[in-house]
This record gives sequence, structure tokens and C-alpha cells, in this order.
Amino acid sequence: PEKIIAVFETSLQRLQTDYIDLYFCHIWWHNRRETEAFLRAFEVLKRDGKVRAVGVSTHDLQYIRHFNKN
Repeated sequence: PEKIIAVFETSLQRLQTDYIDLYFCHIWWHNRRETEAFLRAFEVLKRDGKVRAVGVSTHDLQYIRHFNKN
């Protein structure tokens, strides 16, 4: 999640803001480790007040169910 958060922080700087209302990601890979990294990053960003809401889109119902549990 550290790499994801670092990229996100760079985006905040470019946008000249401290937070965004919605962080939306399309999850297309079939690598559970990468998916988990995004979920952990979303949790950290929400906890730290950098993101108010997160969302995902995907073609795989399994990812939506997993995301919805968390």
C-alpha cells in the first residue's frame, strides 16, 4: 500500500488540495496481493482523512464481494 499512497499523495500535490471526496479505482487484475494492497491503501487514506469515500469497479463479482466486506 505504500506505493499506492505515495502516488496518491503526489496527485494531491498536483491538485493543490489536502483531500478528495472520492477515490475510484477499476480493479482488473487477478492477483489477490495487489487487490489487498489497494484495500489497505483505501483504509489508510480514509483513516487519515485524505479520502472521504472510495469505490471500485470490476468485471469480477468476487472482488466486489470482498471489497464490500471491508
